[in-house]
Parts: sequence; C-alpha cells; structure tokens
Amino acid sequence: MAEFDYDVIVVGAGAGGLVVAGGTAALGLKVALVEKGKLGGESLNYGCVPSKAIIHAANVARDLKKAQKIGIDIQLSHIELKKITDYIHHVQDTVGSADSKEALEKQGIKVIQGFATFVDNHTLDVDGVKTTAKKFCIATGSRPEIPPIEGLKETGFLTNETILSMEKLPESLLVVGGGSTGLEFAQTFSRFGCKVTVLEKLEHLFPNDDPEIGPLMEKLLTDEGIELILGCDIKKFYGKDGKKTSRVKHQGMEKEFAAEDILIAAGRTPNISHLDLKMARVKYDQNGIKVNKRLRTSVSNIWACGDAVGHYQFTHMAAHQAGVVIANMIFRYPRKVNYAFVPWCTFTDPEVANVGMTENMAKEKGIRCETAKFEFKDLDRAVCDDAEVGFLKLLIKKNKIIGAACVGPDAGNIIHELILAASAKLSILDISRAIHIHPTLAQINAKAVSTYLGQKYASQVTKNMAQFMFNFLT
Repeated sequence: MAEFDYDVIVVGAGAGGLVVAGGTAALGLKVALVEKGKLGGESLNYGCVPSKAIIHAANVARDLKKAQKIGIDIQLSHIELKKITDYIHHVQDTVGSADSKEALEKQGIKVIQGFATFVDNHTLDVDGVKTTAKKFCIATGSRPEIPPIEGLKETGFLTNETILSMEKLPESLLVVGGGSTGLEFAQTFSRFGCKVTVLEKLEHLFPNDDPEIGPLMEKLLTDEGIELILGCDIKKFYGKDGKKTSRVKHQGMEKEFAAEDILIAAGRTPNISHLDLKMARVKYDQNGIKVNKRLRTSVSNIWACGDAVGHYQFTHMAAHQAGVVIANMIFRYPRKVNYAFVPWCTFTDPEVANVGMTENMAKEKGIRCETAKFEFKDLDRAVCDDAEVGFLKLLIKKNKIIGAACVGPDAGNIIHELILAASAKLSILDISRAIHIHPTLAQINAKAVSTYLGQKYASQVTKNMAQFMFNFLT
C-alpha cells in the first residue's frame, strides 16, 4: 500500500474547503489545508461578511434619514468611510477568528500557505515543495470576472475585492453589472450620498427571479436616486475632464456616462487556471471543474466543491456541497447534490429571496401549478416597521410548495420556513396549522397560505357542505 504524507489535502480555505478539512480532521484523518491567499476565502475577506457589514452601515444611514418621518429629529451630517471600513474589519476579525491558522491547527488541520499546482493525481507542489495525499478536494472558489472592454484596464477600476479598502467616499460611481453584487454596492454607496449609475446589458433586473420582482425593484432603486441604464452595450472606457468615462450604446444612441470611479460587478470566474489540473488528469472548462452528482471529478481520488465547480456560486451552496464530498470521500455513502431547492438572496433593501421554481420556469417545463400571494402592506408588523413594500408569492402543486419568492423586509430570513417546507415536501396545511407569532414579519408565510386555502375552499359546494354538517350532523 502506497505511503502518503496526508490522508486528505484540501486546496482552498474558503467556505467549502474549511468544511471538508474540518469534517475529515474531526473523523481522525490526517489532513492538510492549502491556501495561497487569506484564510476564510471570498466570503470572509471580500464577499458575504464585509459586504453585509457595509450594507448594515448603509441601512443605519437610511434609518437616520427616515427618522423625522416618525418624529425623531436627527441630522445625518456626513459619512466617514474610514470609520466604516474600520467597523468592517472588526466584523471580519470577529467572524474570522474560527478560521485562523491557530484555530484550524487546534482541530488537527495542517495549514500550508502557498501557491499550489498538481504534479499528478496524488502529488501537489506548493511553492516548490512536493506533498502527497491519498485523496484531494479542490475548493479554490472564484474571482471577479473582468470583461474585455476597450480602455478598462488603462482607465482603472474597482472590484468587490478592492472597493472596501477605500478610505474616501467617491462623489460618483459607475457600477458595471446589475446582478446581486452590483446592486448591493450601488444601493449602499447611494445611501452614503454617492451619485450612482448602474450599467447593465440585460433589459431588466432580476431576470432569474419571479417576473414581478424586476419591475418593482427597478422602480424602487430609481426612486431612491440610482440611475439604471438597462439594455446597454459598453463600447469603451477612457478618461475625460478628470472623470472615468464610459461610451455606451443605449436605446439606439451613443451616450457617455462619467464618474469618479468604476466598480466592475459583471460576474465571477472559477479560480482553477493556476492549478495545472491537466497534470492530474482532471477535466474542466471555462465554467469550472467537471464533477458528477457526487462531486467526484474525472479522477477517482479527487473531489471538488463550491465556486470551483461553477454551480450556484453561493457560500451556503459550497458548505452544502462540502457535506456531500465528505459523505462520498470518507464513507463512500452515495449522497448526491440536490439542486431542486437551492435558495438565494440579494441583500438590497428590500431584500429579494427565492427558492425552487419561478412561474417562468414552471411554464417552460409544462408544470401546472397555482400561486398564492400576500403583500407586506397587509401585514401588521410591516406596517408598524414602515416596511410595507413587497410581497410573498408561492407556487403550489397538489398542496406542496414547489417555489417561493419574497421581496420585502428581511426576506432572506422569512423564506427559510418555505425552504424547509419545500425540501421536506410538507403540505401547505402544515404551515397553516403551525402557530406563527403575532406581530412578526414571518407571519406572511401563514398569511399567504391561509389566503390561498380560503380562496380555494370558499366555493358554493364547500359552503353547502358546511351548512349541512352544521345543521344536521351536530
């Protein structure tokens, strides 16, 4: 039997890699974790954690501006971006303490920091030092994709990896990309007083969400002062009059949009080009590493998870996939990834959360279903909180939820009850019978279901049956 330095080597210390390394080490295996950058990966260092911290700061600024409406006289004099970035770093230090080298090595994980390339399917070269393992998991994540637009590199730009290192708030900002990252930063910097313009090649925002969400969010963001240039084609970037300027084709005309800085938020690309995967005979393409439903690659002793495989680039998906890797790699339990009810959320204000199918997806697949909808303006707690914009919509088939979309306050938390119901194939009657605390935002789940049931069973036949049972059977 061959001798290896480690039982398992995990390449990449982001959400997926940390779960695989921690899980395998807890099972008594000899584990190494290799990372060329910062421990904690994209989520801790440049993504979920810092972006949500700055969104919190922006929402505080919004609340201060709205305070006079409810009788509290507070003036927002100015924004100190340096102090906000200090707060972000404090949050990162607090959250990231569990992912430090010291904390990981206490779990029995050998942390190796360096640039890794494969020599063969059992050997990794890390900065010139060869290390072997019986099995590998690749979890190297993704990075911002930079579109090949003329003049962009020469003009200069920011990404989510650099924008939070700014110490001075720009007076104006061009955001290239109207996806979740672009919109979250656009709204955040707009609330800090920055003039923001979003350039998006698609005709509408939220194209993969419920069809009612895009028009609603476009209106809300525009009303908030964000300029949305949708359906545009960016031709080039250049400097002009001290500003970074874009030439754009929009609605059949050539237009210019200028700002103090540019944020590129035009998607992400897998971090795999540096790994020399061909040496290990691992198949891949521009979308990521090729894996089967059990996340095994084309090589029997190598698995992959997270953004590196290209499916649903979310931190929670990477962590979920990591559990599938552990089940198959260690226990040989044939667990497969289930993509049927993958939830996602855009943390704008209001938040936009989805799980399962949308109405458009159901129509494309020929699935006949019914919808249930309830608006936040009719929910007591939303009225109390001055958060009445938005709605919850359910897609229901045979009393089971096959999809849900929520746009409104705290939508990312509200939708979890529906994620469980859909995943566990619970009946909507189970939601209706559960007691929901009043007044809470989560009551909207029960309200939507109850409204649907009330309409469904309010037929004349049902009424006649009820009257008969009441008068003659009781």
